[in-house]
Formats: sequence, C-alpha cells, structure tokens
Amino acid sequence: MLIATLPTLKSAADLKLCEEIFSQSLIGAARYNTGGESPYKPAEIVSKLKSISDRYNKTLYIDLEGRQTRVAVWTPFSRNCVQLNRDFCIKLPGMIYFRRAGWCEIVNADPATRCIFFASQTRGSEYYLGSGQSVHIVAEKFEVKGYLGGLDEAFIAAAASLGVTRFMLSFVESLEDIAEFEESYRVSVPNTPTDAILKIESPKGLSMIKKFRTIIQGRFRLMAARDDLFLGYLGRRGEILSALKQITSIDSEAIVASRLLAGLERGQEITLADIEDVALMTRFGYKHFMFADELADKIALVSKIWQKQILPNLESE
Repeated sequence: MLIATLPTLKSAADLKLCEEIFSQSLIGAARYNTGGESPYKPAEIVSKLKSISDRYNKTLYIDLEGRQTRVAVWTPFSRNCVQLNRDFCIKLPGMIYFRRAGWCEIVNADPATRCIFFASQTRGSEYYLGSGQSVHIVAEKFEVKGYLGGLDEAFIAAAASLGVTRFMLSFVESLEDIAEFEESYRVSVPNTPTDAILKIESPKGLSMIKKFRTIIQGRFRLMAARDDLFLGYLGRRGEILSALKQITSIDSEAIVASRLLAGLERGQEITLADIEDVALMTRFGYKHFMFADELADKIALVSKIWQKQILPNLESE
C-alpha cells in the first residue's frame, strides 16, 4: 500500500490538493502531520479531511507530534541559541541537527528556559532557523518530559468526536507513551479501540519494540521513520540497516517512510538510488511505503512514476 502525506491546511488550495491526493488510485491512505501551523482549529481540520477521505473511501491517519522537538523561539539576535518547544533534561556532550544547516555541537543548555546553546561554522542568511522547524538531538542523555505535545490533545479529542480512530504516534519510546495516548483518546470515547501506528524514530524506540516484542506484535503496526531514525545513529550510521531489518522482523506489515523517491523532491525524475532504495526495502520485507511532505504537491507525478517505473521492478523480484 502507498500512503501519502497531506499538506498542512492553510487555504482552499490545500484542500484541493488533499482532494487530488485522495483521488489517486494507487494511494490507499494519507496522513495529516499535526505539527504544521494552520489557521484552522484541529476540529475543523479533522472534519474537512474526514469528509474528503470518506468520499474516496480512503484511510485517514492523524499523525501526532509526540515528543518531537522543534524550534519554539529564534531570532537573528539570539544567534547560536534556540528555545525548544518542550521541557527536557540533557547531559552533555551532545549535538543538535537543524534541517539544511546540519549538525552543531551543543556547548551548553538551560532546561529551565528550554534553551540550547550551540556552536556553528555556518554564516549568513542560509542559516535562518524558522519557528516550528523540527530538530534532532543526540547526547549522552536527552529526554523530553512527557509524551503528548503541541496540539496532540486537541487533535485526539477532535478525531474521537468524529469517529476517526487511526493515528500515527511520533517518536514512541516506551509503553507509557502508548498508554498516555490511549488514555487521552478514551477520555473522549471510553472503550473505543484505536488503530495506532508506532513510528520508530530513535534507537530508544527500536529498543522498546525489541524488549516488548510480544506485547507489540499483533496489537500495533510499526513504521520505520528513516529520516530521524538515521539521525539517531550519529557516529554509528552502519547500524541503520540492521535496525530496518529488525522492524520488519517484528511486524511483517511495517511501513517504511521518509527519504523515498528523494530525486523527485529536487526535480521531475527519480534517480538510480531511488530505484535501488525501494528494491532494497522490498527485500527487507517492506510492502507499505509512505511518502514525505515534500512530495504532496507532486502526488500525480509520484503515482505515475510508481506505476510505470517502480512497480514493474517490484513485480519482477
């Protein structure tokens, strides 16, 4: 099955794009990333998306932030310092990763103000850090306090009220994370089961599903969220392939996501690496693929290329 990522709803144009995405015959489901800024309330967003997904008889997933860390505050006058969106505890040494700026050494931190101080070699306007931009931190110890964040509670309540039961849980790292989500959902709709996909985005998440394999199997689907998972293996990148294999060994219906068809993010054609990547993931046992946010507005092209250039290769395996 192919899963698309819907655009963050900001206008009628985004709703039109959602309609186009759900109308694609190869797309079996779509997920809405709740971390984006929108002028609409969570209840409005879920209602609009459910209406479209029902019309096309496709599955809608609400992708919760979980413990995703983001830039909450940054200005050009606070260079080499960002304030995060979550309470945390940290033990250095550590590194912080910014999209398009790469890895920076963390030189100090002030958990009381949620501030991370870092050293960077980058200079100039290309180093701009947008509010809401996701970051990844690898340190001797780094823990985000609590699980649900951002507008998670509001989206859970909105989904529950509309009968939407399918979710994706970002950065799951413990059974307590899952319990916190389920408890929040059942506050709105007691005794109603949910269909949750656990997004494995860190070595801690992988350790959790290995330790509680018998609890996870048959109850939850897994997702190899490769972008952040790869970042989490800083200094030991070679372990990522073993991690991806372990996820499908626990869940034969696991989904592989992010960094798929990366060539299309930069242009109109896939690359040799794109074809090889999908073939390798198929050999690892993955049968379900989720496309990243960057491919939302190219979904017609993605579907065409998958149909004509990817599927024939997979069927010949």
